Order: sequence, then structure tokens, then C-alpha cells
Amino acid sequence: MKKFDLDGYFSEEITFENASRYDDVFLSNVEYFLVTDGREPTKNDCIDTVNFRIDGMGEDAFFNIGFSVDGKAIGCLFLIEGYPESDVLWIGLFIVHADHKRCGFGKKCFESLLEAYKGTEIKRIRLSVQDNNLSGFGFWKQVGFSIIDETDCGNFTNLTMEYVI
Repeated sequence: MKKFDLDGYFSEEITFENASRYDDVFLSNVEYFLVTDGREPTKNDCIDTVNFRIDGMGEDAFFNIGFSVDGKAIGCLFLIEGYPESDVLWIGLFIVHADHKRCGFGKKCFESLLEAYKGTEIKRIRLSVQDNNLSGFGFWKQVGFSIIDETDCGNFTNLTMEYVI
């Protein structure tokens, strides 16, 4: 697991064994799930995200990181190294407990992510966000991501965004 240096926050790998500790992060994000999936979150969402894999990619490409403060889970970050290209880090999901949004944690976490990958073969960070996920899109734009591709998906547009390290 990559080391994330966030003063005051504890980070650990999310595994099948400890995923239930992070259920509340998902369950607190009702608006996100209604907008992106058309449903409310469930207790299975965290473990489903931990178990997500891409055919042909080794286990060592996937990083599932949980963050907590004072013993309470407040965020989850799911990363894929070398996807879709060898010098790209893909953010599969970054989700913050509703009680900890707009408090600076997301920005600190992103800055720590940049620090963790500084000087590595990773030169770009990419992610995908739906245009109807205004909160997510606004956050990624605020920290410096740019839209590099758009895909019309019918009732929303999927935006691929990139940050050059």
C-alpha cells in the first residue's frame, strides 16, 4: 500500500476483512448514489468496490485505502496503477463521509496522493465523473483536473478528467 502522510488521519488498506468498517462512508452518500446509480447506497457497496478488478491486470495494480480520524471512518480511495496506460494512476472512486465534506480532508488527501507518486513512473492521474455529479466534478476541477474526453451515456455525460503530475 502507498503511504499517505495526512496529519491527524489514519490510513490503512481496505480488505475483505475490514471493509464493513467503511460502510458508513458509503451509506452517508445517498445523494451521490442517487445521482450516479439511481439508487440508495447499500452495505455491499464498499466490499463490491474492494472486489472490483479489470481482466488482465495483476492484483498489485489495485489499492483500496481507508482513512479515519479518532477511530471513525471518513473516506475511501480506490486506485488502479498503470490503467489505462502504464504512466497513469486511475482513481476509481474517492468517497468522503458526508460529515467530513467541505472540511479540507479531500484536498489534503489529494495532496498526499500527489506526494506519494512524486518521482515515480506515474506521470498522470485520471478519473471519470458524471456531469450530473456536480459536487464531484466541482471538487476535481478545483484541485486542477481538466476534461480530456466526454462520452454521451444518454441521460448523463461521462467526463474523463486528467491531472498531470
